[in-house]
Amino acid sequence: IVRTGHKGLFERKPASLAPFDHAIAYVPSLDLYLDGTAEYTGSGELPTMDSGAMALQVGPNYTSLVTLPEATSQSNGSVRTVDAKLANNGSATAKVHIEIHGVEAGAARTRFHAEATQKQRLQDWLGRLIPSSKVLKSKVSLLDDIEAMPQFDLTIEVPQFARKEGNLLAVGIGPRASMIHTMAPTKSRLLSLRLPARQTQKDTWKIELPSGARVRSNEGNARRKVVVSSEGAYLELVTEVSNNVVTVTSTVTVDRTRFSVSEYPLFRKWAEDADRELETPLLIEVTP
Repeated sequence: IVRTGHKGLFERKPASLAPFDHAIAYVPSLDLYLDGTAEYTGSGELPTMDSGAMALQVGPNYTSLVTLPEATSQSNGSVRTVDAKLANNGSATAKVHIEIHGVEAGAARTRFHAEATQKQRLQDWLGRLIPSSKVLKSKVSLLDDIEAMPQFDLTIEVPQFARKEGNLLAVGIGPRASMIHTMAPTKSRLLSLRLPARQTQKDTWKIELPSGARVRSNEGNARRKVVVSSEGAYLELVTEVSNNVVTVTSTVTVDRTRFSVSEYPLFRKWAEDADRELETPLLIEVTP
């Protein structure tokens, strides 16, 4: 029996069943926890409400108060690849490949499983990653296999892939979700912060530039690397230019789910700095 994670921890004494609000199964021979209420979740994808939560194992001849396991940041998250061809007017066509693994995989299977609503939901989902984009073709794989990683292959057109500013194109690249908004919205806390899961999100954007265009942001440098790190949080942003192709790879890793009140300001500072780097557009100079 489980006290779901979003309700926090509690004192071990005095003994009481009142704090518990959920129940799952435990397989002793495999040391494996399975949540039968999470229909689209694989055996290695313990839902966030269970991950790291307090629980009471109740066996035939024993009871034991335990903390449920948390998956590593490398086993949770997504890998997204955008391969785009940019035009002088800021529009683009692109192919997008997305893989989702770990705790978010079950939510993806649930959301996109119904074919009747799949196209519209894909459009809404991609619109948050690449605003103004329109899905032309889509292929969704492995949603019926809860032990396999969901994969999405999309062909899109984007009328405003880049913002035109004179002879410059400003391209926003990488995760659109604000770290401050999603993880550290308040300036201070009275209680410790608990995040749903450890995770890593990797984005690779490969952009073929128009003829005669050059990257202004990396002028004089074929490769630029930025690292923003703090205790339990890490951002790496790498920009590489080769001929008329620019590749931007961002890796965001959050390796802890709990930050104390005293640790929170440093974590929030990391989120602010990471947002600043990710929100800085790639500037491309085009021929008039």
